[in-house]
Amino acid sequence: MQILITILVTILGLALQQFLSTRKNFILGLILPLFIVIGAVLFIMFKAESGTLGKWIFRFSILVVINLSIYFEGRDKVKEKSKKELEKMTIQDL
Repeated sequence: MQILITILVTILGLALQQFLSTRKNFILGLILPLFIVIGAVLFIMFKAESGTLGKWIFRFSILVVINLSIYFEGRDKVKEKSKKELEKMTIQDL
């Protein structure tokens, strides 16, 4: 049951990241990666044992890389969409 909840939370988090990354305001997509970095720092400072620091840093860095890749992919989609809208306006002006 715990695995199912973990998978569900992961899917919802990735979907939320995709949604926030494709909004016009670019800062919205940086919310989740920022929370992950802050959470990782707090976890490593207060909860992680000294022998497992490398393992936890690796896990959190994978989360940040995945979220940032979704962010940059979403920003590219927003740029393409705005470029198409600008082309449509230019064509209508002619």
